[in-house]
Amino acid sequence: MILELISQEVQLKKVTGNEYAGPCPWCGGTDRLHVWPEDDSYKCLGYDEGRNGCGQHGDSIQWLRDRRGLSFQDAAAVVGKPIQSTGNLHPSTKIAPAIYAPEPVDTPLDKWQDKAWAFLNWAQGEMDTEAGNKAEYWLTQRGLNAATIHGAGIGYCPKDIYTERAAWGLDPETNDKGKPKRVWTPRGIVIPWTYQGRIWRIRFRRPLTDAQRAAGEDKYIQLPGCANGLYGAGDLRPNVAVVLVESELDAMLLRQEAGDICTPVATGGTGGARRAKWIGMLAMAPRVLIAYDADEPGEKAAQWWKETLPNGKVWRPLWGDQTDMLGGGADLRMWVGEGLK
Repeated sequence: MILELISQEVQLKKVTGNEYAGPCPWCGGTDRLHVWPEDDSYKCLGYDEGRNGCGQHGDSIQWLRDRRGLSFQDAAAVVGKPIQSTGNLHPSTKIAPAIYAPEPVDTPLDKWQDKAWAFLNWAQGEMDTEAGNKAEYWLTQRGLNAATIHGAGIGYCPKDIYTERAAWGLDPETNDKGKPKRVWTPRGIVIPWTYQGRIWRIRFRRPLTDAQRAAGEDKYIQLPGCANGLYGAGDLRPNVAVVLVESELDAMLLRQEAGDICTPVATGGTGGARRAKWIGMLAMAPRVLIAYDADEPGEKAAQWWKETLPNGKVWRPLWGDQTDMLGGGADLRMWVGEGLK
């Protein structure tokens, strides 16, 4: 956690196996600030022209208190160290819910990565086919331009494909009938989630028929073996506000229309990204507009994030979601700007 938090402000480089260094945000220098992730600690050790570094030090909680101005309780909640009440806290103080408990969050294993990258490269090539052109046209009808579509690395899978789980590095599983499960890559638009050069998740936007919708089939399918991620996490910038939405396509649209004043990210549904890794990164932003869909599940999820992020503000779409707003003639950049006032 501490490495992710400090990396939001400081360009760190590895010194040894468990030590990183970079410029101190308090007193400068080139490698004064040293960070030890396994010990959850940092300290300014720099020495420049006979003058000692400032000596700032602490753990992930102290970093959030000093750099973000959070209270001890809020900082502890962000990093996943819930504080037990001693009876002396103000009645309005919120204790972190159980979801803050530390949980390992990492990308899928290397074999899965290799297979996922190979599949994604193939799917991106399929965008140049007649079927892929139709998928791209559907995306443009939602307001996305060609630069946004290709910049997001979107691909297309032209048919349902089933492969053995072992090919993806996944353990065997059986279905209700006792038969081995396979990995299903359905026909549809392929949306990759990447962060720091690795794939965290691949999702498919399926073109459902009326009968499939009536049967309650999901229009979004996630590739087995994916990790809990935050879409667009790699675009987060220091001192730039964030807009938190449900759909990756809505995040792409906001990046296209208002990326100069905000960093849009998506959770891929109402329950995604509820992990200390992503919460900590969002907590570093000056403001997070929580812009989930304007429906009951979206409202409930937005309130969860409002209670979780000290810098969060619920900013509901004027219509169902951001794509609906653009289709209705709304200026998304102006809407974001109003939310940031």
